[in-house]
Amino acid sequence: MICTNNSLTSLNLKNGKNNVNMSDKTLSDFRNNPNLSCIQVDNVAYSNANWAAIKDATASYSDNCPAVVAVSSEFEDKLITLGIDKDGKNGSVLLSSITNVTILDVSNSGISDLSGIENFSKLVTLKCQGNSLTSINVSSNLALKYLDCSNNPLSALDVSKNPQLTELYCDGITTTTKKINGKSSVSSQLTVLDVSKNLSLTKLSCSNNQIVSLDLSKNTLLTDVNCSNNKLTSLNLGNGNNSKLTYANFKTNALLSCILVDDVTYANANWSTAKDATAIYSKTTCTLGIEDLVFAKIAVYPNPTKGELHIDNIVLEKATVYDVLGKLVTATKFTNGSNTNSINLSGIPKGIYYVYLESEGSTVVRKIIVK
Repeated sequence: MICTNNSLTSLNLKNGKNNVNMSDKTLSDFRNNPNLSCIQVDNVAYSNANWAAIKDATASYSDNCPAVVAVSSEFEDKLITLGIDKDGKNGSVLLSSITNVTILDVSNSGISDLSGIENFSKLVTLKCQGNSLTSINVSSNLALKYLDCSNNPLSALDVSKNPQLTELYCDGITTTTKKINGKSSVSSQLTVLDVSKNLSLTKLSCSNNQIVSLDLSKNTLLTDVNCSNNKLTSLNLGNGNNSKLTYANFKTNALLSCILVDDVTYANANWSTAKDATAIYSKTTCTLGIEDLVFAKIAVYPNPTKGELHIDNIVLEKATVYDVLGKLVTATKFTNGSNTNSINLSGIPKGIYYVYLESEGSTVVRKIIVK
């Protein structure tokens, strides 16, 4: 077996046969793996006697190597600073060192990759704001109650597997323009946020993103909501318990003409300054605003679709499709001025998607299903 010149942190050669089938050491080599400190084998004495020269001097043979989790360099640096990673800089952290960690603050640490966070199985509080994260996987952190991932260039955030989540802060980066190779580029921001599975949520802040639609009708325990400075055209606060909401900020959503609530009188009395002046509160289905009139007669069909999707009765400028995690699937520009349009979705996986339609400076979102 030859696995030289890699970045191995774990190597298990244990096969229940004392490894005698690897008796010819000239055919095996584990050297030049600087992050490999332990090699798991059946017989330590045999391995030391026969394979001493085919490993790095810093590595040792053992019949019970501790489990390790690979982490990025920046993440490991922070774990070492926090005293969680105690075995030195080696590209990994012992699983036993993170299993019982309940609170982790790695904010403002220059981290671009948080891989390994899924192994913090008892994590209740995670603060990772102010880094360079474009994605974060918290689907295995089932005990998570507090998550602050604000001020990261996140393009997607999935919290559907975190039913105990009570506080979520995912505000985008306010200054979104940056230079890449001398050219201006816009940092990623969330376009979709689904909190329908987070029924324990009390505080939500998702400002400074590009979210078009936000449904909070299932979140009956909300006390604080800040969804300012987005591209909202739809906001549903009709959760049957609006009296709990003591802090609200829906401002700087120019296309948000109507906000769905339980009690219009209560909303006007308590949240009159929480919205843009052009927006109104309504208890019934919100009527079309001035911008939405552009899309009044739009027809999107067939839905569900098996491939081609038609968008008629409107002159489109652009159609952009995202999956449920907010990841860009496809974008189509229209320049022919026709009011009959189509986009081809054949070849993409079955599931739910959101298509953002742009016309005359306005945007509307439609939910579609690909079969």
